[in-house]
Amino acid sequence: MLIVDTECKILSITDSAPEGLVEIIGLSFTEPEEGSYIKPDKGSDIQLKCTKAVLEDIEKVGFVRDISYINVENNSKIRFEYVGKFKVVLGGPADARYKLSQLPGYVEVIMNAQPKNAQGEIDMSDPSGKWSYYPNK
Repeated sequence: MLIVDTECKILSITDSAPEGLVEIIGLSFTEPEEGSYIKPDKGSDIQLKCTKAVLEDIEKVGFVRDISYINVENNSKIRFEYVGKFKVVLGGPADARYKLSQLPGYVEVIMNAQPKNAQGEIDMSDPSGKWSYYPNK
């Protein structure tokens, strides 16, 4: 596992992620070396760009400790887990910072309408801007 900064510079290589850091899923890379930047495998350039953009936005809105992983396997359906309760489908990196900044208010509405142990999926990927919540059953 690689520990990287928001520019995808490799800070360290480890067997497990320290608590409080975001795990990145779906990014293929070659030749990781501490102190260098991630070199994407052929065909993974878009995933690297998405990763950088979303990591930067997560840091800007102050969510680094609230997100356990980001999945960039599909760059138009970027996914992550928020506060250990909600699987979020962000969509593409466009408007990610706005969507992320609005997420706490949306979750507050869900928590007020649902039991305190509400969990489920929040889909923010609709191009019309409509968000949907699908509670776990």
